[in-house]
Amino acid sequence: MGTRKRTNNKVADNRSVVDMGEALDITAVGALRERLLDVLTHNEPVTLDATSTKQVDTAGLQVLCSFERSALEQGVSVTWGGQTKLIGERARLLGLSVLLDLTADIDSGA
Repeated sequence: MGTRKRTNNKVADNRSVVDMGEALDITAVGALRERLLDVLTHNEPVTLDATSTKQVDTAGLQVLCSFERSALEQGVSVTWGGQTKLIGERARLLGLSVLLDLTADIDSGA
């Protein structure tokens, strides 16, 4: 069985990696939502890669919260990769850091 080809998503060691891109905001949530829904259909662990993320707004965090809830309901493991400090700070301001599992990154300053 070969590696599945996915737009903007990578597969590494049976783990889907979703690049959050530079902007996790209202301009990007439609495409991001589609990518996240795609990875859920494979029932594989997922890593959300925030390495290049420089902008975050409430709409972006809402999509991530919806994804986290859906992943939890389906038993899909979600982890974070890359720099999550900006996302963690914005999530904390909205009271979403626990839901998005970003509290350790905020506390450690990662």
